[in-house]
Amino acid sequence: MVKYLLSIKEAFNLKEKNNNTLYGYCGEYETTVYVPAMSTEGIVVYLNFFGDTSVKEDIINKFINYEGKAYAGGRVNVSGVRLNLNGFTGASAAKKLIIKLRYIINYMYEQGIKGRGICPICGEEIIESDRVQLNDCYMTLDVKCATDIKEASAMAEKEFKEQPGNYFKGFLGSLIGAVVGAVVWFLLYYFLGLVSAWVGLLSVMLADFLYVKFEGKKDKYRVFISAATVLVLFELVCLVIWGLLGSAYAYSVGSNLSGLQYVLQDTELKGHFIYDMVMNLIYTGIGVAIQSVIINKKNKETRLKIK
Repeated sequence: MVKYLLSIKEAFNLKEKNNNTLYGYCGEYETTVYVPAMSTEGIVVYLNFFGDTSVKEDIINKFINYEGKAYAGGRVNVSGVRLNLNGFTGASAAKKLIIKLRYIINYMYEQGIKGRGICPICGEEIIESDRVQLNDCYMTLDVKCATDIKEASAMAEKEFKEQPGNYFKGFLGSLIGAVVGAVVWFLLYYFLGLVSAWVGLLSVMLADFLYVKFEGKKDKYRVFISAATVLVLFELVCLVIWGLLGSAYAYSVGSNLSGLQYVLQDTELKGHFIYDMVMNLIYTGIGVAIQSVIINKKNKETRLKIK
């Protein structure tokens, strides 16, 4: 489990759902605490309760402004509020979050805001309950509200799978993004001598962006199509660059070997060549990981997970 979540777990007697998620009740209010991957949000807290938008916005403002508003944020959620807090370190964020959360829980209780035993969607007393997961928030709902959300989830999933799009058009967009990145890679390395494999990371993002702009199908394969296009072009550029460099070295010593043949028979040059090829692979892989997280987060805004 993420280490700094342990202090929050102990402070509010929450239970572990997985390595980065806690669940339980803070006072009268059902609570989910989690740490999103590759995010600047820090620690995210869902508080479930029934209330109109003005009530929820008041709670968000109170949370943000209490004990300093730096690195704090929030937004209205269908079942209450979604709060977040960051800090210089995870431990410092957790410490500050405990202070803010205790304050906001007490404030909500004093305001008479309904929590435990009340459906946060309809505001009615829960007679028969069902637990639903919406994005990363666990909610205990009235069975009718839970059924409505499950039906909405099935519809959203169906629409997501059936959305229009064309792989070939998307590939053309990815290809343009990959070409732009490959040109930048070539110019930086060949003419300036800069180690620039990191351009692969940004190129995957650009290729994926253009994949969508060219109306590519927005499914789980999109980022891999973009990444594969970038990787192939970058490796080809790497071969071209080292072929040119090898030819120059071979000419300078009067060798009849081709550029790549000369590189591969020279121990030092071969090491640099392999390093560049591997770094292209690594940074493209990082680009895939980052872009996959971003895409998954966007998809969660409209697709519901039922547990």
